[in-house]
Order: sequence, then C-alpha cells, then structure tokens
Amino acid sequence: GINCTSCSDGYFLHENTCVAKCPASTYGVIEQPTVRLVNGKTPLEGRVEIFHEGKWGYVCDDYWSLPDGDVVCRQLHYGRVIAVFFRSTYGSNSSQAIVLDDVRCRGNESQLEDCSARTKGTHNCQLTEVAGVQCSGPDSSRRCVAGSCPPSYLLQQATQTCQRCDLSCAQCAESSNKCSKCYAGFYLEAGQCKVQCSRNFYNDNFECKPCSPTCDTCNGPMTYNCTDCRKSLFLQDGSCVSSCPGYILHKELAKGIRLANSTSNYSGRVEVYSSATNQWGTVCDDSWSMPDAVVVCRHLGLGPAISPIIQYNRTRSGSSTPYYSEIRNTSVPIVLDDVRCKGKEPTLFDCNHAGINVHNCAHREDAGVICSPPLVSVPICLATCDTANGYRVVDPVRRYCEKCDSTCSQCSTDSAMFCESCISGRFLSASGSGKCELACDPNHYGDTVLGMCLPCAEQCDGCFNGDRNNKCIRCNATQNLVLSGTECIPSCPLGQRPLRDTFQGNTSNIMIDNKVVKLNISGKWIPICSSGRAWDRYAASVVCRQLNMGQPMTWSTTRIYNSNQPGVSYLDCVGTESNIFECQMRVSATIGTCYQASLACNSTLDAFDEEVCTTAQSEPCRPGLCEAAAGCFNTTKLGDIKSACWECPKSFVGNGRDCATYALKPHRLVLTPKNRSAVVNQTAAVVLSCGANASSIINWYHETNRLTLLPTVTLSADYLRPSFRYKLSSTGSLLVGRIQLDQHGMYRCDSKTTQGTLSASAYLHVLNPIRIKIEPFNVTTEIAEGQVFSLRCLATGVPTPTIEWNRNKQRIIQDGVKYGLTNDTLIFFNPTFGDSDDYSCLASNNYTADTASTSVLVKGAPQLFNTPQVVSPTVQENGNIILTCGLRNFTDTTIYWLYPHTVLSPNRRVFISETEQGKSVHFEKSQESL
Repeated sequence: GINCTSCSDGYFLHENTCVAKCPASTYGVIEQPTVRLVNGKTPLEGRVEIFHEGKWGYVCDDYWSLPDGDVVCRQLHYGRVIAVFFRSTYGSNSSQAIVLDDVRCRGNESQLEDCSARTKGTHNCQLTEVAGVQCSGPDSSRRCVAGSCPPSYLLQQATQTCQRCDLSCAQCAESSNKCSKCYAGFYLEAGQCKVQCSRNFYNDNFECKPCSPTCDTCNGPMTYNCTDCRKSLFLQDGSCVSSCPGYILHKELAKGIRLANSTSNYSGRVEVYSSATNQWGTVCDDSWSMPDAVVVCRHLGLGPAISPIIQYNRTRSGSSTPYYSEIRNTSVPIVLDDVRCKGKEPTLFDCNHAGINVHNCAHREDAGVICSPPLVSVPICLATCDTANGYRVVDPVRRYCEKCDSTCSQCSTDSAMFCESCISGRFLSASGSGKCELACDPNHYGDTVLGMCLPCAEQCDGCFNGDRNNKCIRCNATQNLVLSGTECIPSCPLGQRPLRDTFQGNTSNIMIDNKVVKLNISGKWIPICSSGRAWDRYAASVVCRQLNMGQPMTWSTTRIYNSNQPGVSYLDCVGTESNIFECQMRVSATIGTCYQASLACNSTLDAFDEEVCTTAQSEPCRPGLCEAAAGCFNTTKLGDIKSACWECPKSFVGNGRDCATYALKPHRLVLTPKNRSAVVNQTAAVVLSCGANASSIINWYHETNRLTLLPTVTLSADYLRPSFRYKLSSTGSLLVGRIQLDQHGMYRCDSKTTQGTLSASAYLHVLNPIRIKIEPFNVTTEIAEGQVFSLRCLATGVPTPTIEWNRNKQRIIQDGVKYGLTNDTLIFFNPTFGDSDDYSCLASNNYTADTASTSVLVKGAPQLFNTPQVVSPTVQENGNIILTCGLRNFTDTTIYWLYPHTVLSPNRRVFISETEQGKSVHFEKSQESL
C-alpha cells in the first residue's frame, strides 16, 4: 500500500509503505513495551496495564490526566492521547493487582515508568479505580528501523526482524525467552529473570546459582553453605548430614500463640492464650501493623512476616493492608488490643498493649498475619546441648534439646519458659515466677552483677538498678531523711534546701474541675477565660506546680458562647511563679464569649518529692539558673533565699541546678552538630543535631551561656515557620529560629549521665545580606574639571564585605595619579571631561554579593577646537563649502553659526548638522553674497 500510516500483521511500515520485508540495512520491529491497553473496542483504547515482577498489573486513576495518557500513547506508538478514563471504564478483575498509583507525568517522558509515582506495588486504591486511555493513532508499532535492533530485542537474521525479548529480560540471546541480562531487581536463573531465586539456588550478584546437591537452600556453593536440607537429613553447622551424633534441637509449639481458621500453616487469625480465663482468644486490629506481624511470626517460629491482616479496615481506601473477611471468630474472647510492637520483641506479650482482656473492639476487628515458611524445615543437629547458654535437655534418651525462652540465659530442666538466669538487661523476678523482667517490682532493683531483682536498702523507697541497693530514687518517709542525688541523708548539703522548705504551693484557691481550671476569687470559683498565648505552657506549668501535680500534659481552650459570667479575662505568666496569683491577671465581672482554659497534668498530688534537696539561690529566677528539665520558681519563704530549683525529673538525679540521667555504663554521642550557615530573618529554622545512644539530659550553650529552651517539639511541626528563637527537639537537637545577628557564634551540646558528660560543638554563621549604596546618592554626580572628588561605597553585611570599584564594568586599579582607593572610597585626583562615565562598586563576601552604580559627569568651560579655516577666495560660484566648529566640555553648551552677525537658520541652501564633536554648516551653491 502507498501512503500508509500503519500496517497489518506480517507487514512493516517503511516510508509510508507497508512491506513484508524491510529493505537492506533496516530491520522490522514490532514494539512490545512494558505497558499495554486491554479490553477496548479497538487496539487504540483500553485499560492501562503495566508489566511488573513477571506479571501484568493495573494503574490507579488517582491524579490520572491527559499528560499521563499522552505518555502511554507515545510509548505504544499509538499517536497522541484523545481522552483518559477513570473508575475502571474498561473493567478489571481480582486476579491482577494495582501496580502504579499517584502517577503524575509532565507529558514529555518516553515511558510511563519515568513519570513521578508511588513506589511500584504500593497504593491506596480499589479495583474500581483502574485508569484507561484512548489514543488517536495511527498504530506505528510495526515499522522498519535503520541501524541495529533496539535494546531488549533480538536480531533474527533469516527474517531480518527484531524480536522482542521476554518482558522480564533486559537482554536475551539465542531465543527471545532466554535471558542473558535482567532488569534491576530481577535475578538471572537458568536463562530466566525471576523476582527471587528458587529454593535450591543462591544469589551471587543478582545471578542465581545452584546450591550443593545436599542443600535445599544455601548462601553459597559449598557443602558447608547450607541453610536448609532435603528431607531425612539434619542441618549441622551449615552442612547436611544423614545422622546426628549429638543432640537434635526439639521444636516445640510456640507458647501461648497460634494461627487459626486457615488452610495454610503460615497464615490466619492470631489467637493468644489468656491464663486469667484459661481460654484462647483473639487480638484486636487497632494499630495492627507490620512490626506486630514481624513479632508474631518470630513468636511462632516461622519465617519472616509477609503482611499483617486486618479484619475491618476503617479506612479501606487509604490502606494497603490485606483485607480478609473470613477470619472472624465470635466464639472466643478478645484478649489483646492496641498492640504496638517495635518489631524486635521476642514474643507478642513483650509488646505494648492495653492489658490482658482490656479492649474496645468487636470480632469484626480480629487481627491476623501472613508469615513465610520457616527458614529451616529439617531438624537441627547440635554438637552439645549447652545448658549454660540457653538450652535444656528435653529427652536424654532420644537426645532432644530445646532452646530456652529468649529472655533466659539458663532455664529450668522442667520448662523452657522458667528462667534460672537472664540475658543482659533483664532481671530474674523476685516473685519466684521464673520470668526475666525489664523492670523489677516496687521497692526492688535490678542487680547488674547477679542479674536478679533484689530489695532496696531500708532507707530507700525505690532505687536504681546497679551493683548495690542504696542508690535511692526516693527516701523512706518513716525515717525523716532527705534525698541528695541518690543518697538519703539527714540534712541537705551546703547551698541546698529541702524542696518542702522553699515551696509555697497553695491549693486552697485553685482547682481543676473536670479539666477546667478555676480560681477562687472573693469566695467564688471562676474560670480562666484568656485566649491565645495568654493560656500557654507557662501558665499551665504554674497551675500544675501549685497543685503539686507535676508538669502539664495537655492544655487548651474551649469557646463558650454567651457565658455571661465572671472570669479571668487576662493572664500573663512567666512560668517561674510558684502560684497563679503571682502572674499578671485581670478579672472581669461579665464575659460574653469565654475561651475557657482546660488542663491535664502528668501526675497526682505526689508528683514531686518534697523531701528532695534542691539548689536554693539568693537571686530571682533567670534563664539558665536551673536545669531546663527541672525549672525554677521564685520564693519569699526563707528570707535571703529568692528562688529555688525544682527537683530533677523522674529517672534523673541531681540538685535541680544540674541533673543527669542515672546510668550504669558510659554512653556515647551518635548525633553531633555540624557547622551551619543562616541568613537573618530566614524562614526555616536551623537544626543543630545532638543525640546519644542512651537516655541522657542534653543542655545547649551559646558561647558560654546555657540556653533556656522551650519544650520538646517534632522537627516537622516547627521547622518551616518558627515562632521561637530556641527549641529542643524530641531527640535532643536544637532548633534555632527567627534568626538574628546575636545568634551568631559557637554552640555546644552537653549530654549528661551519672557516668559523665559528653560535649560536641559547632559554629553557626549568621549572615546578614549585603546592603549597598553609593555616596553621594545622586543618579548622576556632576563635578568640575580638575576638582579632587571622591565616591564612597557604603556596604553592610556579615561577614564584612570587601569593596571593588569598576568603571563601565572594568575594574579600577589604583595608580596614584588618576585614581586613589582607600577601603570603600574611590578618589578622582584630576578629573577631566574624559572621566565622565558610569561607575559601580561591588561588595562581596564568601556567601553573597551586591552592587550599586552612579554616573559621573565632569564639567568645565567650553573650549573650541577644530575651528573653521579661512575660505579660499577662489571658490567657484555654486560650489559647496563645509565649515566645522568643535567643542571640548560641550555639555549644556550651544553652538551658533552667524553671518555676518545674524544667527543662521537652515534653509534650502544652508544645512546645519550636529554631532558629539560639534556643529557643521554646509553651504550649497555658494554665492558671492555669502
């Protein structure tokens, strides 16, 4: 055919003609990209499918638009896009998954995979949201190409065509389905590209190679690289053996957990055993996520977790967690709820949860998991059953050995769950339960030498873990002692006072009624109605402190319309006051709309210990006087004592002025600050990192001054538009906001524990953008010829900028004759008219630059040059004569031609022209009268 735009099967498009065989030096290509259109009325339309991990999948219609469709049509060689479709216009089925979501193409990409999108396989869509497209045509996917075959195609010499390799192949050889190279993420195995190597192959740089014949799985080619064996064999130290000369590791069923209601041994509903009711029960799916599934699969002794299962997905369109409706079980109780595992716990019971049999769920919310098969399916052969290191002999006759509970270093001969000694970091319970606890019972401590929970010394009411029992957290109230650091002693050291002697708390005129803060004013309990910043953390801290209820946990205001009641209409607290009545306040008899203050403190009336020694000072509270984690309050209770520090927070020790985390071993910094640069008034805060590998108190210093920091924040919440100068992040990093020049300098973070203080420093360079102007400030500066004159460049900035002068963009060099340069000033020694020009100064430092310019005009008395010569008396009549008169310093000077004493005006015989050099008069057809 002639003037073809596309060809039918068996033909290829070549210069508007369909040919059965392409001409010499060209090859027939049938494009088969990794995208296709399915289920359309014509080949040019349909739902969009994309090839991923050996299978075809769908594209979700979120953000689907014409540029996305245009890329698909171009990739298919189907012309341009006509329309895009949504809501599965071309159908879908459950046998395929959604592969791409949130696709955002610019329209000029060569293939759909080049567009911005979520990671392949992640989405928040349903099968009713599959995208479609209609292309304009023509179909130019069958065509002749010059040169060589495109990548991923195999040349067929006999037919002079390029055959597409299998879609999983990046390159192929011999045949289209025999891969020689795979795309990233695939593994080459026996000429095939696979998502993962087969069970009896191992990965060697993305190539799957066979294991030793005795291995079922392995991590290398040798016989000692086995990780699992074929049936009837034993795994011993990486080798598969036919008999076990030592002990066989006995694999008991996991304790207290099982999977139910599934045809697979590796997936199903999670059920746990409640010893309180002697029943199996389910787990609620509130907060159920991948870390929980990881712990369940580990607890069960199975392979790695594949996915959590939630029974009732409250936000099904916003979740990628599998949805299973068949796992519900209404015949058993719900045992666990709000499970929040970190993923490293040995058993599900070690994770945080609401409590045994405590829940707010229904069985439509039962949780499940999908695990992979166990990594080792055959018995493991041990040389010995090492009872000193976490094993116990189950059956000495059959030589069965069992691993103890993961928290035990040794366990009872009767049960793997009953520990006789614990792994590091855990302590054998004093109750005789055989459990290894992270925290001991009240008034007990974890002895780090013996690994046991033991009673604290009698003078203590609670003590820290360690190698002795007298590191007190509190003192025994019956012994009239005070706590100084970790010691209970009869009286405080010099410079310290018991907190009870300095605190002036008064709870008779303030209360929190159902979270609403109320004050007793003239016998009436009235609310605090201040709004905005008036009711803030500082005011809330004073109230909690006055009520002896620790620190504020949440504080907010609630709008009450038409309250028409008395209330505190204005409140302003610094935060160091010992009671709310030391704050500035105003009481109004009637308030229309009341922004009612509410508060929840983090503890009860014994939030702080009045028997603790704190630092007492002879000056009022000021920033840095006390540890930021403790705080300061003013007092008038002890005459010359003006202020005192609050006690250090729980798990910290110190005198309030200096607090430290109680630690059993030295810590180290894992985050240290780096030198940073910032510009005055920049929008984003500067983050100076600091953090330790263990809990510690972190203080920040600017030069030598300890900073008083606002409460901890998350970086995402406060980073972009800070309203503060200094804030502490939850990890210990410093946020520096609202940048000003006085924040320039050295910053140091101190990380303190009882084992010592670690420090790290960094420099914050605060840059002030360069501002520049030239003095005099005129656009054009006029000076007299020969007059000594100077231009001054006034530039400010941090660091101090250097000055460079330029004339007409050429740098001026000091010569001492014409120009002089001193710091920021350019001096003209003997200016002439020729020095009239544009001058500019450039101010720059290592970070930024700015420029300013002015024009200089040198003026003087007019001086004639190029004056007219005497006219020859022999000029012929009707001849032409040109007379020229030029000037120096001709600015604002006018040239006139006169004859004999009358100013000449242009006419048909006299022409006057003007240039920068002066005026010329041109006489045509000169007559004797001229």
